[in-house]
Amino acid sequence: MKNIPLLRDRLKVLESMGATMDAFLDPNSPEAAEVVALAQQCNPWFNETEIRRAVAAIRPWLHSQVLSQWLSIEGVPEEPRLSKRIGIIMAGNIPLVNFLDALAVWISGHTAIIKLSSSDSVLLPWFIQKSGMPESMVEFSGQKLSGFDAVIATGSANSNRYFEYYFRQVPHILRSSRSSAAVLTGNESSADLKALGTDVFAYYGLGCRSVSHLLLPTNFDFNPLLNCWKQEFDFIGHHHRFMNNYDYQKAVLLVASKPFIDGGFFMLTESNKLASPVSVVHYSYAPPNELIQQWTQSAQLQCCVGMQHLPFGQSQSPGLSDYPDNVNLMKFLADLQPNSK
Repeated sequence: MKNIPLLRDRLKVLESMGATMDAFLDPNSPEAAEVVALAQQCNPWFNETEIRRAVAAIRPWLHSQVLSQWLSIEGVPEEPRLSKRIGIIMAGNIPLVNFLDALAVWISGHTAIIKLSSSDSVLLPWFIQKSGMPESMVEFSGQKLSGFDAVIATGSANSNRYFEYYFRQVPHILRSSRSSAAVLTGNESSADLKALGTDVFAYYGLGCRSVSHLLLPTNFDFNPLLNCWKQEFDFIGHHHRFMNNYDYQKAVLLVASKPFIDGGFFMLTESNKLASPVSVVHYSYAPPNELIQQWTQSAQLQCCVGMQHLPFGQSQSPGLSDYPDNVNLMKFLADLQPNSK
């Protein structure tokens, strides 16, 4: 097995990746434009705005001081007693969606064995190559993941059943579909409603941290929200795939004679379900705490914005310790070590 670089050298690599992201975020970078075009060929949902959004959300993590503090807070030793090979099966619903998994493996001193989604196979290899990451830190798997000591896998409910069987004999974190919600009081400012719109429409609502359900007071006035979203996010209606979903879902609601509020490129409809189809946002008047507790117990809820929760506009900007499904990645990796507690 190739030796993993010491922490100081791993930090240099990740700092280099951060510098590459800075260059990528330069709107005048011709190289970035080429990479965006290649990524969009694999996934038409990955336009330049959404790719840049994902990279900009990750960039603050890639500073030596931030990463060292993360290790310290989680009580993870700088160097593992025994380096492990961690398989990572990545999703492709939004750009670089499983970057935190790889980052946790790298900073913890293990090797990431990555199986990319065909829908997001361009961006991560490009950033890794540009950062000069040593081969001992990362490998890319072919069709079938092999040679791993533990696994972090993200997929649909159907693929998760397969994961549960296939990875049953090794330590694992298995993730399935989740969605997010917002709690409103009816007293939100226009700035709040605009920020909430980002929580809803970023990545076209395809992320697990995308708000798909609004928990409302009984006297909620929809007009300020509708006016704000129509003004601030009308560009969403220019995406043909999003609008194909809108047309289809509108037809479904009409055939089912289910009432809805038409925003022109999105619809609001009453439902106690957390997850909603693309272009549809559910809302309910049920007591927020009851539904939130129900969704949490049934492992449906990823995060929540609004009163007593994350600030509006922050659902798509998680910190290093905002672990998906609330499963602590660093503890999982530390517990793989012999004699660790």
